Amino acid sequence: MNKADFDLIISNGKIVLPDKIVNGDLAVAKGKIAAIMPANSGYSANKVINAFNKYVVPGGIDAHTHIYHEYGNFRTNDTFETGTMAAAFGGTTTIIDFAVQKKGESALAAIEKRKKEIAGKAVVDYALHSCLTDGSDSTISEIEEIVKNGIASFKIYMTYRKEGQMVDDGALLAILKEARKCGGLVGVHAENAAISEYLADKFVEQGLTAPKYHALSTPNIVEAEAVNRAIYLARSTGTALYVYHLSTKEGVELVRAARLKGMQIYAETCSHYLLLTDQVYEEPHPENYLVSPPLRKKDDQTALWSGLKDQTISVIASDGIALDSKHKKKSKVFTEIPKGLAGVETRFPLLWSEGVAKGRLTPEEFVRIVASNPAKIFGLYPTKGCLLPGSDADIVVIDPEKRSKLSPENLHMKVDYSIYDGMECIGYPIITICRGKILVEQEKFVGQIGYGNFVSAKIEPELLHYG
Repeated sequence: MNKADFDLIISNGKIVLPDKIVNGDLAVAKGKIAAIMPANSGYSANKVINAFNKYVVPGGIDAHTHIYHEYGNFRTNDTFETGTMAAAFGGTTTIIDFAVQKKGESALAAIEKRKKEIAGKAVVDYALHSCLTDGSDSTISEIEEIVKNGIASFKIYMTYRKEGQMVDDGALLAILKEARKCGGLVGVHAENAAISEYLADKFVEQGLTAPKYHALSTPNIVEAEAVNRAIYLARSTGTALYVYHLSTKEGVELVRAARLKGMQIYAETCSHYLLLTDQVYEEPHPENYLVSPPLRKKDDQTALWSGLKDQTISVIASDGIALDSKHKKKSKVFTEIPKGLAGVETRFPLLWSEGVAKGRLTPEEFVRIVASNPAKIFGLYPTKGCLLPGSDADIVVIDPEKRSKLSPENLHMKVDYSIYDGMECIGYPIITICRGKILVEQEKFVGQIGYGNFVSAKIEPELLHYG
């Protein structure tokens, strides 16, 4: 290739691939990875970034975000401009958000509405999950067309009955069967509605309404029973299953056992379950930590880290939603406090800091968890999730020596507090590139509003079927 064809070279870096680290130069041309070459290869480019002693990794893929989310009668603080900009500062170059169907609404109509909300606003690239809340025959009949339109993944709530979002087991089974035929992947928010509602109602009746009772009304069995049930239903259809925001040791054990039996099951966990425990519900402002599922105990945290290490858990996502203190102070009754935590910016650096820098994960394992696995599972690979010639030039440069103390003042998410306030990250993204365009450099946003493109998904059949 003519040297003049390179738009960008990231020189002399530690290029992290899923199975090895290569010291070399990474060349970019026309928004794509052009070549991986020996270090100091001598080629020229319009821009050269010296990455000596830095790690060069694929741009992060956050497979679970709720940006500009409609929450009851209000919208979250962020917009797609601010939410994706925060993602870019945190090393994420692709998000997968949700098109949430309302009862009686066409799922296809919900998708078109969501696409219009994002178009021309996102800084990073984006894909969508279709969140089906109406398990009617008409909804199920739309699954084939949804998949054909480049949205190959679905989310089903096994809880939130009172909110009108729960899909019952009969409809879930029908959705699993239809998705199998059409090349779609069904994921579940796995919580047993009957148990959690019963316990929550009992606490409220007794006047026990403090935030800590959210966790007490949603004990581990609430997740474990629903995960077990979803596994059984998916296995009966011979199709794959994705479990969103796994939080319990029992859940990890169930997923591990299913995988060992040959089932195609994929689990994600989130930064907050790896780093925080239910002890925060005894601290000042416990309402700020309310999330569903709730934060768990140290034993659960240990099990999640083990699950990441042995590949029982495939993905770490943020489940990020920009609720700030005014939302959290809406009520003093735990059932009425909005649930969710901001994390789209902190997911990537926290996993590097707590995983790689502290020796829990290798850089290669980190790349698989934050980029390659979500790209493969959700049908974006090899366009996304890897540093291979021909792939999109989604690249992050990490300075392993850079230390950053997290606070609301130095983060870019539109919330007025951080659940990680005062926590120090060891190693931090210093350059974020999406399709060859630098978005963040020297702690400044240098990208362009509206640069982000919709990415069409197509999941490989071998990831969906078994038996």
